[in-house]
Amino acid sequence: MKNRVVMMSTAALFLVILLTLPAVSFAYTFLDCGVCSSRKAAKEKAEKDKLTFGMETRLRYEYLDNINFSFYGDNPPAGAGTDGFLTGRVRAGIDYRPVERIHIALWGAYADAWDYDSDELFDNKRTSRYKEDPDLYLAYVEFENILDQDLNIKLGRQRLDYGDFRVLGLCDWVNTGPYLWDAVLVSKRFPNGFVDMFYGRTVYQDEHEFSLNRRHWYEGAGVYSHWQLPKGMPYIAFEPFYIMKWDDHENYNGGAGDLDDQYLGMRSYGRDLAGFDYDLLYARESGDMGGLDIDAYHFNVRVGYRFAMLPWSPRLSFGYTVSSGNDSGTADFEQYQTAFGVWGAAYGQEYNMFSFKNFEDYQLSLELKPLEPVKVELHYHDYKLHESGDSWRSLANDGTLGDDVGDVFELEVRYALSDTMSIGLQAGMFVPGDYAKDRTGFDDEATWILLDWDYRFDWKLL
Repeated sequence: MKNRVVMMSTAALFLVILLTLPAVSFAYTFLDCGVCSSRKAAKEKAEKDKLTFGMETRLRYEYLDNINFSFYGDNPPAGAGTDGFLTGRVRAGIDYRPVERIHIALWGAYADAWDYDSDELFDNKRTSRYKEDPDLYLAYVEFENILDQDLNIKLGRQRLDYGDFRVLGLCDWVNTGPYLWDAVLVSKRFPNGFVDMFYGRTVYQDEHEFSLNRRHWYEGAGVYSHWQLPKGMPYIAFEPFYIMKWDDHENYNGGAGDLDDQYLGMRSYGRDLAGFDYDLLYARESGDMGGLDIDAYHFNVRVGYRFAMLPWSPRLSFGYTVSSGNDSGTADFEQYQTAFGVWGAAYGQEYNMFSFKNFEDYQLSLELKPLEPVKVELHYHDYKLHESGDSWRSLANDGTLGDDVGDVFELEVRYALSDTMSIGLQAGMFVPGDYAKDRTGFDDEATWILLDWDYRFDWKLL
């Protein structure tokens, strides 16, 4: 059965590729587009430097009141209800180019937390959101512009980051994010876009065991593409994707069966459209999980307008997000589970309050630039359950408590001290709705304050 599923999935994968390739008829040069200009600049810099040493580090102080990573309230089932602690992360390594079109990267990573009172949350999982002993971060070899055909192949430990991280991406917001890959990535560039195809396995994070000594997590394959309108037309991009995700380990889902998951969708976004911008994503999830048919989806739309003529250049935006939940009246599994993405990458500390499933979010945001190196963001979220009979975080529901989870108010400030260093502040408050109050028996607000310092640099050795 699994072989048939994989064969059908592979056929569908290449069908998507064939359907995507006609977009090459768009006329303008790929290296002029925003996504690819950054790739070109990085490549040109790397070609000048044969051997470089790089490092990126972050220190962050977090104060959480009435919440922790998994629970809301002042008396959670595990961990501390109120906690203040310091986290730190270091990633460092070398990038080497023995010849012009070969790039070798070897980086390590280390993460820790000090004065953290919620270690018991992770005792049974052997994974931690905050801690990891020294381990491999990047370890790959990349062959570039093979046969002068704009074809690249990357083999080894790597990141797969696309779009806004909702479908494929490593969550940098947390100290130790999921979905680092041991994979092969084939990337073909076209005059106005690219098609990336990959196969690999995600690294299973174990706080105290070196990653090469432990099994992988999920297995996956897919294609992600990017196309832009011709030069001279509005800045609009389309990103079709198809992704497969499977797990046949004996302990998956408590031994209740294997996972064969598929995601088909597209992201589209536009910038500088007479002051307007938009971002749109739809992903349909199907497949089989432990004998249950999967029928789920995720949808996100954001529309903004920048008032460039006003002081501080304010940008006002509205967003709506829905990740489907289980309907108790059907036999299918309808609770959306992200492919290899991270909703928390875009939502910061709210990742503590909500997961990437069974929720709706109405969002209003205001962005300001009082000074060139300073960016200020104000956010309001109205959160509801998509299905009132499905779970919120790990709390099961019976459908009688309604769907009003609560509201979030958040302030973010980022100050760029230089091209390589910045400091930031985030402060937020969760005001529980009727459902959260009734389900937890707790009706006080949850608050958080985070202060961080980020620094990164590259040092040319040869």
